[in-house]
Parts: sequence; C-alpha cells; structure tokens
Amino acid sequence: MPEEPKFLADDMVGKLTRWLRIIGLDVASAGRVDDNALVRKALEEGCVLLTRHARLLEVLTDKDLKPRRGELKWIVLKSPYYLDQIEQVLEESGLQINEARFFTRCLVCNSPLEPAAKEEVAGEVPEFTYAVQDDYARCRTCNKVFWRGTHTERILGKLRQLKQWPQK
Repeated sequence: MPEEPKFLADDMVGKLTRWLRIIGLDVASAGRVDDNALVRKALEEGCVLLTRHARLLEVLTDKDLKPRRGELKWIVLKSPYYLDQIEQVLEESGLQINEARFFTRCLVCNSPLEPAAKEEVAGEVPEFTYAVQDDYARCRTCNKVFWRGTHTERILGKLRQLKQWPQK
C-alpha cells in the first residue's frame, strides 16, 4: 500500500489546512515565508504543496531551485471555498474520506492526538464539559486538549456536503 502523502500548506490556505487536519490528513503549515523558502521546504520534506498561487514556479528567484521545479508535487487550488478545496485535494491525491481518521490530528500544530484519561484533563477543560464528557484526546506536542462537543455535529454536517462522503 503506498504511503499517504504529507502536505505543506502556504499561508493563503489556512482554513483548508485546519479542515484537512480535521479529516485526519498530515498538513504542515508553512507560515509566512517567501516563495523560494516555501518551495525549498516542500522539496526537502517531500510534501505535496497546497497553494492558490498558480504562478508560483514562475516567480522563483533562487537559482538552485529552478532546475528542481519539475520535482515539486503541488496542487494549485482553484476555488476560494474550503469544501471545494477539500474535494480537489482528495481527488488529486487519490485519497478517500475515512471517518475513522477524523479528529486524530491536532488542529493547532498537526501532531497526532493521543487518548487522554478524564482524570488527566481535570482543571484543563470547562467544568460543564468535564461533567458531561468522558472521552478526551491530547496533543503531546502543544498540550492542547480536545473532546467531541456540540461543535462536532456541525463539523460533520459540513463534511457530509462533500461529494466524496460515503453514501450509505
């Protein structure tokens, strides 16, 4: 089975980055870097670059990158709408929606989440949440705690609009 691609998102697609993490994809954020640094990072890390900058390769000024442009794997996002962008990334990457992977990555730093015992998060989540929720996950990199609250159904409702959502 081929290894699933890792993605690198430029700073123009922050909302998409978050939504791809929600569905369990490994998406690093490049932050605010110049085009040369962005392409260099994607090449060095073997990531698929996600951008809306269609002329990116034309504006590179680093002479060392120009011969390597053909090595770059990238997806130029056509739509400004995140649901359309998700569809495009899934389609062009040959990936399928896999609900078992939803909510398995940190939305802040992209690290995999690990289950956290309820007692372990006491005092770190709102009192009401602690009273009504039993299942938690923690990012061991940035220490953020996650749980499936009322927002989860809203998120799933948005994702169910995707054409690639599994039909039952």
